[in-house]
Amino acid sequence: MERESNSSDKERVIQVGHRIEVLNERGFVRFIGSLETCETSALWVGIEWDNPTRGKHDGTYNGKKYFHCIRNKGSFIKLEQLEKIPRRSFVEALMDKYCFDNLEQISHASNKFFGNKEAQFVGFDKAADQFKRLSSLKHIALPNYCIYQAGNDLGTKSDALASVEVLDLSSNLFSEFSEILTIINFAPSLRELILSNNRFERIETTCTATNNQIHLLVMNDCFYDFESLLNSLVYFPNVEELHLSHNYCNYDFFRLSHICPYLKTVVLDTCGIESWEQLSPLGTLPLLKKLSLAGNNLSDIHLKTEDDSKNDTRAFEHLEYINLSGNKLKGLTVINELAKLPSLKSLRIDDLSMNSDEIVPRFQFIGRLGQLLYLNGSLITENERRDAELAYIKFICDQTKSGSVEFSENVFPRLEALKNHYADYFSEQWAEWKSRLPTKQVVITLSSEMNKDESEGWTRKLPCSIPVRKLKQIAAKQFKLKQVDQLALYFHRKSSEEDSTIKFYLEDESCPLSYYGIESGTTIFVGERTAI
Repeated sequence: MERESNSSDKERVIQVGHRIEVLNERGFVRFIGSLETCETSALWVGIEWDNPTRGKHDGTYNGKKYFHCIRNKGSFIKLEQLEKIPRRSFVEALMDKYCFDNLEQISHASNKFFGNKEAQFVGFDKAADQFKRLSSLKHIALPNYCIYQAGNDLGTKSDALASVEVLDLSSNLFSEFSEILTIINFAPSLRELILSNNRFERIETTCTATNNQIHLLVMNDCFYDFESLLNSLVYFPNVEELHLSHNYCNYDFFRLSHICPYLKTVVLDTCGIESWEQLSPLGTLPLLKKLSLAGNNLSDIHLKTEDDSKNDTRAFEHLEYINLSGNKLKGLTVINELAKLPSLKSLRIDDLSMNSDEIVPRFQFIGRLGQLLYLNGSLITENERRDAELAYIKFICDQTKSGSVEFSENVFPRLEALKNHYADYFSEQWAEWKSRLPTKQVVITLSSEMNKDESEGWTRKLPCSIPVRKLKQIAAKQFKLKQVDQLALYFHRKSSEEDSTIKFYLEDESCPLSYYGIESGTTIFVGERTAI
């Protein structure tokens, strides 16, 4: 579009692809030109709004398509109206906030008179002196300044960025990423860059890569597609903390982790992530310590252990903090999976429920996650940990006394450690339960794997209350076996998979047969403990 304008106006010319703001609503310019059948000869701007309910159409006027967008996201506004709405370059915004040319005039205007006495603005000279020394600024914050470009005169003002370590350009009107690269090229000391709520569509992969030392990069709600996001990250090879919340993209975390190998913190809140498998490449990042996934659509978690991994490295081995609030996770198996994280110290998951929709009590987390120090932002004290572990032990006993739940580390993480640490309490729980047991007998068959001469087995009716230790002694005597302590007893139990069984070992010698759910007709096999 050709227009006559002075050099200052040329910087402000609205172009297709630019971002604009009208009455606090923002959008992209998709068309500039005349509208056929329109009564006026004015130039019109076609806008695709960010707000899906702000517009009136899909880019069509009187049956003709001028640009493409989703229904009710499009509008036409006269160009002359948009040109009255101020937009700024980075240089203009910087000078407006941090530099004054008329300091003396402002100083006198700020003073007040009470009678014949002048009350001076205290501290103005100190503030003015600070603004004069732009080159000493370490933190520049310019959010919501309607900035859309770097500015042609940035080179003459580059001293202002010489010492800057933190730069906040969030909620502006940038659309071309090359403008951001131009700005940070003049900031050699920059360590933190905040770009949230700008919308980038043009990521120039041909731009010269910046040799920056930016370690923290915040780009929440900036991208519509993953390729643009990935192309932007190429320019930040040293980034350690990355915030990408509210970017709804089809993520490829394998490629992302390859481009950003030094990540220590990753924030992916409300990104529409549905599968833990999709996130698994992040588990290979050797330095990753913090991961936030709040507000996504995760319905389960599966963490690889050293046994699952082909390269003998545990997934998310150094992860210390994870936020899983606001997902679709349910059940205690979620906590069991988190127990596979060897370095986990802090967890946020304030809405985890059981399958019955009852909120999972706090003791379940503390009891199953022994290394946890903080839960939902609250410090776990020594007293709370002890009470929670005892409550967890009671839960284990209540669940397994019926024999319907496997008494193992897979179902109850930290089982063996807690049994050893709270041996007396465990004994009390079983003693109390035994005292309430009714007298009952079951018919079982003992079958020896060690003495082939006794292939037919030994069948007897025994009381349910007989402990495993006593049953071992009976087996040793019947099959003429020595070293009772080296014997292992097991039976076959139906697994969750159809038509399959698993070996279920009677590991706790102090527990009675009824504890393991032994019923009449069960065959118990006798083998060597070393063969387990």
